[in-house]
Amino acid sequence: MIIPFIQYLRPHGRKKNISIEVDQVTGEMAKELINAGARFEIEELSTGLVSLECINAEVDEDDSMFYLAGKLAPNTGMKKAVAELIKQAYERMFRRSDDSR
Repeated sequence: MIIPFIQYLRPHGRKKNISIEVDQVTGEMAKELINAGARFEIEELSTGLVSLECINAEVDEDDSMFYLAGKLAPNTGMKKAVAELIKQAYERMFRRSDDSR
Protein backbone atom coordinates (compact mmCIF):
# COMPACT_ATOMS: atom_id res chain seq x y z
CA MET A 1 0.00 0.00 0.00
CA ILE A 2 1.02 3.60 -0.57
CA ILE A 3 0.86 6.11 2.31
CA PRO A 4 0.91 9.90 1.73
CA PHE A 5 3.47 11.98 3.62
CA ILE A 6 4.21 15.70 3.64
CA GLN A 7 7.95 16.16 3.21
CA TYR A 8 9.58 19.33 4.49
CA LEU A 9 12.54 20.26 2.32
CA ARG A 10 15.64 22.10 3.48
CA PRO A 11 16.59 24.82 3.92
CA HIS A 12 13.27 26.64 4.43
CA GLY A 13 10.78 23.84 5.00
CA ARG A 14 9.07 23.96 1.61
CA LYS A 15 6.35 21.28 1.55
CA LYS A 16 6.24 18.45 -0.98
CA ASN A 17 3.71 15.62 -1.14
CA ILE A 18 5.37 12.21 -1.35
CA SER A 19 4.27 8.62 -0.85
CA ILE A 20 5.92 5.73 0.93
CA GLU A 21 5.12 2.09 0.24
CA VAL A 22 4.27 -0.10 3.25
CA ASP A 23 3.00 -3.65 3.79
CA GLN A 24 -0.73 -4.38 3.84
CA VAL A 25 -1.16 -4.50 7.64
CA THR A 26 0.73 -1.24 8.18
CA GLY A 27 -1.19 0.33 5.30
CA GLU A 28 -4.54 -0.60 6.84
CA MET A 29 -3.53 0.99 10.16
CA ALA A 30 -2.35 4.12 8.31
CA LYS A 31 -5.62 4.29 6.40
CA GLU A 32 -7.61 4.20 9.65
CA LEU A 33 -5.41 6.94 11.10
CA ILE A 34 -5.89 9.12 8.02
CA ASN A 35 -9.66 8.55 8.11
CA ALA A 36 -9.62 9.67 11.76
CA GLY A 37 -7.82 12.93 10.85
CA ALA A 38 -4.13 12.05 11.14
CA ARG A 39 -1.40 13.01 8.69
CA PHE A 40 2.19 11.88 8.26
CA GLU A 41 5.20 14.20 7.95
CA ILE A 42 8.84 13.56 7.11
CA GLU A 43 11.94 15.74 7.13
CA GLU A 44 15.63 15.05 6.56
CA LEU A 45 17.60 16.77 9.31
CA SER A 46 21.00 18.42 8.85
CA THR A 47 22.50 15.49 10.81
CA GLY A 48 21.46 13.09 8.04
CA LEU A 49 18.77 11.48 10.18
CA VAL A 50 15.15 11.50 9.08
CA SER A 51 12.40 12.77 11.37
CA LEU A 52 9.02 11.05 10.94
CA GLU A 53 5.88 12.29 12.66
CA CYS A 54 2.21 11.46 12.83
CA ILE A 55 0.04 14.47 13.64
CA ASN A 56 -3.65 14.49 14.58
CA ALA A 57 -4.92 17.35 12.40
CA GLU A 58 -8.37 17.18 14.03
CA VAL A 59 -7.23 18.81 17.30
CA ASP A 60 -5.43 22.01 18.30
CA GLU A 61 -1.64 22.00 18.61
CA ASP A 62 -1.85 22.39 22.40
CA ASP A 63 -4.06 19.28 22.78
CA SER A 64 -2.20 16.30 24.24
CA MET A 65 -3.34 14.17 21.29
CA PHE A 66 -1.97 16.51 18.57
CA TYR A 67 1.39 14.73 18.37
CA LEU A 68 0.60 11.02 18.03
CA ALA A 69 4.06 9.58 17.31
CA GLY A 70 7.55 10.44 16.24
CA LYS A 71 10.62 8.57 15.12
CA LEU A 72 14.20 9.40 14.17
CA ALA A 73 15.85 7.06 11.72
CA PRO A 74 18.78 6.84 9.35
CA ASN A 75 17.88 7.02 5.65
CA THR A 76 18.77 3.33 5.33
CA GLY A 77 16.18 2.19 7.93
CA MET A 78 13.13 3.96 6.56
CA LYS A 79 10.83 1.01 5.92
CA LYS A 80 11.11 -0.27 9.50
CA ALA A 81 10.86 3.27 10.95
CA VAL A 82 7.68 4.05 9.00
CA ALA A 83 6.06 0.80 10.18
CA GLU A 84 7.03 1.54 13.80
CA LEU A 85 5.72 5.12 13.53
CA ILE A 86 2.36 4.00 12.18
CA LYS A 87 1.99 1.25 14.80
CA GLN A 88 2.85 3.67 17.62
CA ALA A 89 0.39 6.31 16.35
CA TYR A 90 -2.34 3.73 15.81
CA GLU A 91 -2.00 2.37 19.33
CA ARG A 92 -2.04 5.86 20.83
CA MET A 93 -5.01 7.17 18.87
CA PHE A 94 -7.25 4.15 19.09
CA ARG A 95 -6.34 3.05 22.61
CA ARG A 96 -7.54 6.49 23.78
CA SER A 97 -10.76 6.11 21.76
CA ASP A 98 -11.39 2.65 23.21
CA ASP A 99 -10.73 3.86 26.78
CA SER A 100 -13.33 6.62 26.49
CA ARG A 101 -16.22 4.22 25.92
